[in-house]
Amino acid sequence: TGNATALVEGLVFLFWREDLHASNFLCGVTVAITVLVEAPLFFFSDLFLDRFSCPTLLILGSLSYSSRVWMYTVFEDPWMMLLVEPLHGVTVAFLRIALVHYSKELAVPGLETTAQSVAEGARSLGQVTGMVMGGLVMERFGSIALYRGASVIVLATTILMGVVEWTCHPKAIEAARSSPSETGAEDKQR
Repeated sequence: TGNATALVEGLVFLFWREDLHASNFLCGVTVAITVLVEAPLFFFSDLFLDRFSCPTLLILGSLSYSSRVWMYTVFEDPWMMLLVEPLHGVTVAFLRIALVHYSKELAVPGLETTAQSVAEGARSLGQVTGMVMGGLVMERFGSIALYRGASVIVLATTILMGVVEWTCHPKAIEAARSSPSETGAEDKQR
């Protein structure tokens, strides 16, 4: 997630200021909106974790990202960004909640904090590469190409993650094993 989120956290104001002629004030308002959305989502993170698995939160956060950055490329009036900026709060909150809790779930007992540090380090490395690569793409092909490309890439990887989660998740595998197949039913009849 680091590569993609870096494009918004580090480069989106360049896009808005240079291409859409947004004011500094508007850029500041968008940050305030995202924080106002993120804060309650983080506060109620336990409710989300009770209702959704970590992979589901990753998928929801990624879909939120993909739709939001695509919309960035559609608007001509920079003030329209205020309509989709709440999705930034959803993206950040759901991805971070999932990162922290998924790291803990996968960690060896006693190394939960280390696992979270490794995950955060990987995310940070992704941000650095995302900023550099994003800056190169923005410079060479423009902001629209950068954000539409990011939207498509994140959407494709989200679909792939959903397919893997749906087909390879331990609960799905267990359900497939416990339901009798046609050949198994035929064997029992013989």
